[in-house]
Amino acid sequence: MSNTESDSDVEEDEVTYDPDYEDREFSQLVWFCSEATEDDVFDRFSIYSFKPDVDYVELFEDMEKCRQHLYDTQQSIKTTFLICSRQHKEFVSLVHQLPHISKIYIHDPNEENDHTWMLEYPKVHPIVYKKFKQIDKVLAKELSVPSKGKIHSIFTVGSNQSEVKGHPTASSWPKFINFLLQIPYPKTICRLRLVTKLKAYYQKSSANMDMLNKFQDTYTPDQAIQWYTRNSFLYRLLNQSLRQKNAGLAFLFGFYIQDLYRELEKKHEKFIREEPRISTLYRGQIMNRHEVEQFRETSFPYISINSFFSTARDRTPATFFLGPSRPEDKLQSVLFEIELDTQMKSRPYGDLSSETYM
Repeated sequence: MSNTESDSDVEEDEVTYDPDYEDREFSQLVWFCSEATEDDVFDRFSIYSFKPDVDYVELFEDMEKCRQHLYDTQQSIKTTFLICSRQHKEFVSLVHQLPHISKIYIHDPNEENDHTWMLEYPKVHPIVYKKFKQIDKVLAKELSVPSKGKIHSIFTVGSNQSEVKGHPTASSWPKFINFLLQIPYPKTICRLRLVTKLKAYYQKSSANMDMLNKFQDTYTPDQAIQWYTRNSFLYRLLNQSLRQKNAGLAFLFGFYIQDLYRELEKKHEKFIREEPRISTLYRGQIMNRHEVEQFRETSFPYISINSFFSTARDRTPATFFLGPSRPEDKLQSVLFEIELDTQMKSRPYGDLSSETYM
């Protein structure tokens, strides 16, 4: 999931829907790794230390599941395939003919092994580095080809749930978030890594540097919601990584996403116990006109939310930052009225008013 040391990776500007998105070529990185141990987790997922210009990343430990994914992938999705397994020769013979696979990288740490068999497969490129973390240097150039545009919307919209799930990025991103929620994170090391990266970016901002020092010295998992509600870089960068599906930046935030999710689960249980089944909530949103037209063209749109999503119980605070807009304006002011049914299965949510940082 990215090289967060560049300005383009951690800029704080709001980014809206790109109209060229529908015309772009989608791409994915598929990584099959069957021999790494849990202790290798940060070397194993060093792929997220840079920002690959791919729409999504899939990781597999089961060869059959990985093979099935490759066979099910649409031919229009350009695929880079990385194999870290002693089964590489067998696997290559099964998938090399797939037209959507552009290159296959094989990680073999033993330079003495016979690699002549690879000459039969023009897509195959051996990687003989001994450490996983060196792989990103090989892949960075391959995965950095600019594409026509990226979707940075807070929403993915379709006429039904199946249509949204079938979208090339919408179908994979929730899997990646589930992956982030489950992998082991050494919390202290990860917090230091995130802070170090952000200090390199915010070095000229004394206010952000002070905030980063405080985050490094005082943050605890039970404070995740309070830190999210602060008016700081934290919630902006976190939600930007989720909206842009920036895997590298999201991976750096992974420990914090876990903490925030766990705290929301507690709030969710309390909300379901104490609140009525149906609640009406409001959210004000500045949206690209193209995106608003998507809603209008779909009679009963099914919406997938791509980031953490705040609402209000009253219309007034929801409209506080909304100004007037005309139908021809590029940016539109939109007020969402949301009917919340607590009996519907969803990601966790809750009333955070008592946790808001003052």
